[in-house]
Amino acid sequence: MFHLGRSGSTVLGDLLDQHPDIFWDSEIYLREYHNCFYSRRKNAVFDPFTLFESRRQRSGTAYYGFESKTTDQRFMNCSVDDFIHGLAERNVKKFILLRRANLLRIAASFQLAYKKGSFHVWKHELPELRKIGLLEIDEGMGIKKPLLEQLRQWTAELQRLETALQGHDLLELNYEKDIQTNPLIALRKVTDFLELPPLANPSINLKRATPFPLKDFVDDFEQVIAVLQGTPYEHLVHTL
Repeated sequence: MFHLGRSGSTVLGDLLDQHPDIFWDSEIYLREYHNCFYSRRKNAVFDPFTLFESRRQRSGTAYYGFESKTTDQRFMNCSVDDFIHGLAERNVKKFILLRRANLLRIAASFQLAYKKGSFHVWKHELPELRKIGLLEIDEGMGIKKPLLEQLRQWTAELQRLETALQGHDLLELNYEKDIQTNPLIALRKVTDFLELPPLANPSINLKRATPFPLKDFVDDFEQVIAVLQGTPYEHLVHTL
């Protein structure tokens, strides 16, 4: 499953992991990404296939599933096309592309998660509201990127994924339609896609981390409106 992050992948992955016929391994490249990012070496890369092969062995006879963010792919020693082609050569037959249409909400969710030091809200917890800024996106280690540049980068990364996935057996999911209100919709679409029986008695264990209107927790909300005015992202400001 490919996604940008902050798109409902964790709640969906938790549901998939409850299925007896699925071994869900979540973000298998997260540590490798962090090692490369925090090394700050220009030539920092990792081999995605060695790790994939070793972890897949843990699944036994169940479907083996994992997820990869587009940020992972920046440090792979191969292109996005070669990555997907290499997975197909290793008998990966099903691909999922999870999109969240509102890229601005992704940016806000990342910023709020970094500020809180927590990325997920469990069902027994209450989402925490803190003030953030959005004009600059914090990537860690003091590295910041202008909001508009980040949105354009995410758009380009999604377009590269869409192109690379053409011709493969692909399920496309939409966060706003399939997860935001009821993640069981996405779960059913995935089990149908895999031709597996529905999961009996699924438990939704996570809730939205940022259910608040942007204007309620974005300090520089008016400046964000001004920056995005006249761009393809202008309409995202007032979209939940």
